[in-house]
Amino acid sequence: MPLVGPPSGQELSAFFSGYCMPRSVRKRPALVATSAYDPCHTFAQVLGAGCDNVEDKVLQAQLGTLSFIRASHIGVAASHTDGPHFEEAQACLRRMCAFSSPLDKMACLAACHAHLCTLLDPHDASFIKLLALAMVSCKPPQLHSQLEFALRFTNPESLWDADLGMPLSMARAALQWLQIQDARTYQG
Repeated sequence: MPLVGPPSGQELSAFFSGYCMPRSVRKRPALVATSAYDPCHTFAQVLGAGCDNVEDKVLQAQLGTLSFIRASHIGVAASHTDGPHFEEAQACLRRMCAFSSPLDKMACLAACHAHLCTLLDPHDASFIKLLALAMVSCKPPQLHSQLEFALRFTNPESLWDADLGMPLSMARAALQWLQIQDARTYQG
């Protein structure tokens, strides 16, 4: 169902004037319910549609191409990729697709970020690479669409908060870093 704006004054008057007609003649125009504007309701129509679908396919192909990369290839200490915090960060990334609410997706991303922050300072230059490595190793479905959905339907004021905005910015930076990587530079 395509999203449309709120009903105009003419549509509302036509709707309410229909109640003054006899029931046999009454025809009510379909009004869009306010639940149609709820991100959870529009999740199925928006996620993975249009350009995001193409970006998801390109990203999945890139993740498949880079699947052989290990921490030593990109300058991250191997000790950061072993252990429960790295595994929990991967689980949080995979768990994002289980939720339809953008705030739940952001919470998963924030939890992933928190787990990786226990391994490495987020201001360290290799933090983006560590997050990218987590993305490569767990290959979360529709990752690009998940992030864009969360970005589009989260209140912009809450993105200024470091607890939500920073993990989203870091995840988008890691995606961009992954998109420019060439597998041939790591082989050989």
